[in-house]
Amino acid sequence: MKEVYKRLRENPKLFIKLFISSLIVNLLALATPIFVILVLQRYITHGVSSTLFTLLVGIIIIIIFEFFFRNIRHNMAGEIEVKNVIISDTIFKKINTISTSNYELFGKPQSGLIMNNIQKVNRIFNASVTLILIDAPFIFIFIGALALLHYHLALITIIFIAVQIIVSKFLLKRVNEQEYTLEKLLFDKNKIINETSNKYITIRYFSFHSFMNVKWKKVLNNFFTISDKLEINRNLVSSFLYSLTLLLTVSIISWGSLLVVDGLLTIGALIGANILASRCLGPVSKLIYNLEPLKKGEQAIQSLEKFLKTPSELIFQTSIKNL
Repeated sequence: MKEVYKRLRENPKLFIKLFISSLIVNLLALATPIFVILVLQRYITHGVSSTLFTLLVGIIIIIIFEFFFRNIRHNMAGEIEVKNVIISDTIFKKINTISTSNYELFGKPQSGLIMNNIQKVNRIFNASVTLILIDAPFIFIFIGALALLHYHLALITIIFIAVQIIVSKFLLKRVNEQEYTLEKLLFDKNKIINETSNKYITIRYFSFHSFMNVKWKKVLNNFFTISDKLEINRNLVSSFLYSLTLLLTVSIISWGSLLVVDGLLTIGALIGANILASRCLGPVSKLIYNLEPLKKGEQAIQSLEKFLKTPSELIFQTSIKNL
């Protein structure tokens, strides 16, 4: 997250534009639950067709505006990816200017790692992830709207958000550990393949086939074992988030029904509150999912910055002087 915020600080105009556009997008998102509340409370109660028509035209216009605002905002957020191009260009220039001795010592052994880190930076620090970070604080708009309907419903939603954060963090910890192990095993797989290809004659001459086969099978078995566990845990996380959303709906409807019976809430407000509560969990889920990739992206940038400190050639060419 630090890298994204750093880039936004370096471009305050972009941050202001993204903040304002995100505020507008999230305010427009309130239109759907408000539409539901008004239809159930105004149209169904009084049965005036012109009211329904007016509300319908209004919500369609707002949905169209929200669609265009979201796409415009995404295009604006694309400016943050310019830094990725600068990083890639700087690394390329460094590789071309690094001294021969240092290239053999630092550059050549790390060439695969360098390319992998550049790909991580390009994949992680993009417009979509930036907007996820910017959208996260705006869930308080939906919680505030819930509190206006009834503070009990807002408290229920806050409790579910807290549970979502705590449990997801615990479950994702295992997922992240297995992903890290899988990356190491993938590196080992590629290393064995490269050794087999580059040292083919040596392996045949000294009859190292059986040794390489044992080594390969061991890495392969570990890779598929960890891969299966990783898929199981990923499915566990997604199932938990899905079930939590259902439980939130059940909780809001159940408690809201008691409030309706007591005359503290209308049916339209209850259905609108359910929509608002569901809107709160989505941004939090996306944020939690992207915390670890953001951390890996920052580690990749640190690794690239370390490589950039490698000494370069001071003289790049020689010239023949006239005698």
